[in-house]
Amino acid sequence: MIKIYDTMSRDLREFVPIEDGKVKMYVCGPTVYNYIHVGNARSTVAFDTIRRYFEYRGYEVAYISNFTDVDDKIINRAKEEGITPQEVADKYIAAFRKDVSALGVKRATQHPRVIDFMEAIIDFVRTLVDKGYAYESEGDVYFRVEKSHNYAKLANKTLADLELGASGRTDEETARKENPVDFALWKAAKPGEISWDSPWGPGRPGWHIECSVMSTEILGDTIDIHGGGADLEFPHHTNEIAQSEAKTGKTFANYWMHNGFVNIDNVKMSKSLGNFITVHDALKNLDGQVLRFFFATQHYRKPINFTEKAVRDAETNLKYLKNTYEQPFSGTVDAQELQTFKDKFVAAMDEDFNSANGITVVFEMAKWINSGNYDASVKETLAAMLEVFGIVFVEEVLEYGAVEEVINRFEFNLKNNNTEDAEKKKAALLRRNIVLHETKYGLIWNFTNLINNEINNVIYHIENAGHYLNEQEILTGVPRNRYGRIIEQFLLSYLTNEFPLWTWESGNRMQPDIQGHHGNNRIFIEIAYTKSNKLDSKFVNSMVNITREISNEINPVIVLLLFGSEITSSLEESLNNFTILGAELGVTVIPKLIKLLDFDIESLIQKRQEARANRDFATADQIRDQLAGQGIKLLDTKDGVRWTRD
Repeated sequence: MIKIYDTMSRDLREFVPIEDGKVKMYVCGPTVYNYIHVGNARSTVAFDTIRRYFEYRGYEVAYISNFTDVDDKIINRAKEEGITPQEVADKYIAAFRKDVSALGVKRATQHPRVIDFMEAIIDFVRTLVDKGYAYESEGDVYFRVEKSHNYAKLANKTLADLELGASGRTDEETARKENPVDFALWKAAKPGEISWDSPWGPGRPGWHIECSVMSTEILGDTIDIHGGGADLEFPHHTNEIAQSEAKTGKTFANYWMHNGFVNIDNVKMSKSLGNFITVHDALKNLDGQVLRFFFATQHYRKPINFTEKAVRDAETNLKYLKNTYEQPFSGTVDAQELQTFKDKFVAAMDEDFNSANGITVVFEMAKWINSGNYDASVKETLAAMLEVFGIVFVEEVLEYGAVEEVINRFEFNLKNNNTEDAEKKKAALLRRNIVLHETKYGLIWNFTNLINNEINNVIYHIENAGHYLNEQEILTGVPRNRYGRIIEQFLLSYLTNEFPLWTWESGNRMQPDIQGHHGNNRIFIEIAYTKSNKLDSKFVNSMVNITREISNEINPVIVLLLFGSEITSSLEESLNNFTILGAELGVTVIPKLIKLLDFDIESLIQKRQEARANRDFATADQIRDQLAGQGIKLLDTKDGVRWTRD
């Protein structure tokens, strides 16, 4: 039985979902104007762990975490960087995804953006005005706090306390309010700022209204769990409750959860004190899994002290668990003894997701494992427990030189009829997810189907890029499962700017130094471009020849991205031949035709508008991302949607 400490009741309560077997969670995400700091990361990791534990216990979780991409801080950053607010948001959303991917955070079920919910926000505010809970003043719209029943109950405050604290305010905004504690639902636009038309004039939403709208639009009027950092308890979550329950007349969330702060060397993290650490900087000297494991060593509600010693201790302990996981498992096990550890783990985590106690059970189990020789079911149990904390161990892919050395020894043993040693070398490769193929071109190696399937899982992102990929874009497409770490290893090695791709422009080969491929030593992806309306087979046939040239040197994965309007019969035949050749060589070949003409763009924009009108924001977001991947930028204006091509 899972128990949750509910901030609203200040009590540990049994979790009873709205719908059996399902959990609806909304967790406040970042305002995307800068890199996230370790405090933001702790919140993201804490609720990712909570989500993972629900899934470990068999629940289906709808996990929503937003991006606040309309905010004063974003506007100010745009002015500083000389770009648009939307470009600022896009930049730091990509940075956020890269950082949390390194921390092993799973993608949310949906990551809604404020900019896509503007019509729903205006409707929400209009309803509050119509019901008398809000009022307009000089283009601003404010919520009447005095009409809210038990306002600030979440923060254990009274309206009288707040009014006393607000007395004496004389600023310009306070003068426009009926009561100094009233908060903004809609802000009138200032000259030159991004704005949207509304019944109260051009403006943009207040901070608090955004989460209320996205939560209710996606998950419904009442959700199971609403979470965030302790700093959001007041005023953000307090105001969310007031405006949401005023509109719907229903309880907004059944459980409120808040994670503790991060201190730096026993001092509260603060920009003014100069002890502000971004995840972007932390990851330069620290493995993401170590930082994640460090967070797990303390209960999510308690403050955690970030020190060099604490982080290095976490690194040492994580290595111990990794060594335990990677030892041979070939013996037997008493099923009841193993079940005891499972039960202790559940008992620890059921008590308000107490990761510190859960980790203690994991170490007890590791000590037990190291005292004997047990079967693979023990390893699977350990892996499942660790995965709750986002910790996934995989055997690293060997460097190319090491693979070649093992293969050379394999061939030497075969030639000298030393079959036993040859098979040992082959098995060593297989443990690294590498298999050998005998072909008419000689002995070649490739990744196992398991790994190649994972490659295919990220191809969708590659095929939508339409240009050189960078590290941020690759990470967005990396699946976060047990084998995701391997994918990150080679994709980040092979597809970043340090490892240039071979490109084609209308059949003309543009080739960087071939030593760039050999120096990387593992794998590369070849992307072909053509922007002519007619595609012919010449460049495909050329690529077949290139593949023949290089296949004896390295083991490629080839993705053909064909930008054009049609595939001719001769091109289709060449593509088939190319795929057959790839199979012969043990090469993964993925031909894709990408057709996106102006007509197609307008059609997709229309479908996106229809989806938004029908409140199908998931489809609308998918279309927006598809267009963005092709270099198409959308701008919502009062006259409709405009688009530009990079």
